[in-house]
Amino acid sequence: MPSNPRWQGKIGFDYSIPLENSLAFFYGLDMFHSDSYYTESRNLVKIEDYTRLNGYLGLGPDEREWQVVLAATNITDKEDNVSGIFANGFTNVRTPLPPAEYMLTFKVSY
Repeated sequence: MPSNPRWQGKIGFDYSIPLENSLAFFYGLDMFHSDSYYTESRNLVKIEDYTRLNGYLGLGPDEREWQVVLAATNITDKEDNVSGIFANGFTNVRTPLPPAEYMLTFKVSY
């Protein structure tokens, strides 16, 4: 079936380390992998297998009333495609996944 890899999977972890003054340092990492697949029924456009690595580091109180988190997606900054079409017999258009992204967030729970 089009756009249906034989195998996909995600594995990851989250970990927290208690610090002084009821603070905690926490971090996590996950890895997503997809086998190669074709995007349409004629098998003209093949999307190669790809792996994405994402992670975060954070600091906040044990109860997590607030958090400062530095997160990153596609840490390895690989250029991967997620879909594509074959049009007019000449064009092979691909849709890329986003490049590496880094975010610094401050969260407050109330």
